Amino acid sequence: MKLKGFLATLMATTMVLGGTIGVSADPITAPNESGAYTQKVTGDSTITVPTIKITVPTDLSLTVDPYNIGGEGQINSEDRFIKNESNVKIAVGMGLYATKEADSKVTLATAPLKGTETTKSAFIYADVVSSTDGSTATHSEAYDAKSASQFPLAIGTDAKYTTKNNMITLEKGDSSATYAAYKFAGTVATKNKEAWTDKDKLTVNVVFNFTPVLDQQ
Repeated sequence: MKLKGFLATLMATTMVLGGTIGVSADPITAPNESGAYTQKVTGDSTITVPTIKITVPTDLSLTVDPYNIGGEGQINSEDRFIKNESNVKIAVGMGLYATKEADSKVTLATAPLKGTETTKSAFIYADVVSSTDGSTATHSEAYDAKSASQFPLAIGTDAKYTTKNNMITLEKGDSSATYAAYKFAGTVATKNKEAWTDKDKLTVNVVFNFTPVLDQQ
């Protein structure tokens, strides 16, 4: 008899701890007016809201050097690193556009140059990759029009520019930060009839967008 009493107590305790009995409830002992036994249950749901914490440098790096005078290529650009400390995965996208002064003669191409251009043409694109440590990154050596992580620079305005979403996805970084890196690459015309001058500079604008991503576990 003592053993049966112990087992009954154990079973009851297990049901409570396991969530089978979470709150007290009155037993249904009588039917309603239609003769049915019913019980209405009402409660508020809860929601787990993501914590978004992303650090983006407020400057960018881009030098157009048509004749590679500095020895770093026609498009010289250093990595800028994005740090994700959110508790969800983050898809990184960007809006990308350039503006120029009225007396600038530069034209931005939407595809790699052929090398025969006689106008002041430049093909410049952003390349976004993941970084393991937030200080180094490996980029593609060539432009790929089908790549999700490369995006050509075009002339635009604050009100009208092109956006590319989901260029790269960062793992959640609440326990250990995750990083992306971006920089610019491309080619510049050298057979142009008019010489390059310091008036041909561009003002480049990058508008990042960050979207929480469902964690498929």
